[in-house]
Amino acid sequence: MKLNRTRWVRPVAFAAVALIAFGCSSSQAEGDGGNDGSDSVAAKVGDVVITNAELDAEVRKSNSQAYQAWYDARKQALDQMLTLRVVEAEVGRRGTTQEALQSEISGAAAPVTDAEIQAFFAQNQARMGGQTIEQMTPQIRQFLTNQRISQVMGDFVANLKKEAGIEIYLDPPRSDVKIAANDPKKGPEGAPITLVEFSDFQ
Repeated sequence: MKLNRTRWVRPVAFAAVALIAFGCSSSQAEGDGGNDGSDSVAAKVGDVVITNAELDAEVRKSNSQAYQAWYDARKQALDQMLTLRVVEAEVGRRGTTQEALQSEISGAAAPVTDAEIQAFFAQNQARMGGQTIEQMTPQIRQFLTNQRISQVMGDFVANLKKEAGIEIYLDPPRSDVKIAANDPKKGPEGAPITLVEFSDFQ
């Protein structure tokens, strides 16, 4: 059964789509397009082989932003694939349809109250273009309803993923950080340090 992906996952940003499309087209054209393992061949110079692992290492050094963008695109695509898989499995387990399941989950969202609409209008009045609360009420109600449904469905999918016991082996980009002898530091000498960059605030 094929699921309507737009019902369950967020659209991939244009840049991510472009990166994924580039990777797929390269794979189809070259046969070894970088997705068959780190030992697959990216190019040859006579008898000298350049592997995709070597290519990745060079990109990581020379263009860390591009390498991070490629990882982010793969991570987002993987998350979408996992979402579709667990939802598809749940649809099959219940013996229902995607539309019925979506309707059931969406129906669990609490209705938006007039007080919530008034509070939203008051907090965002400067962005209302001079329109009154009476004029903006239908749009605000729809916005808050969609937001609430999205949260409920997101929680539902997150629970499905937890129950499925998903294991992810996609490694994030890593860079060696050189610390000079006179740099300020705390802790035992040679202790490993992990820096985590949070880049997705959607």
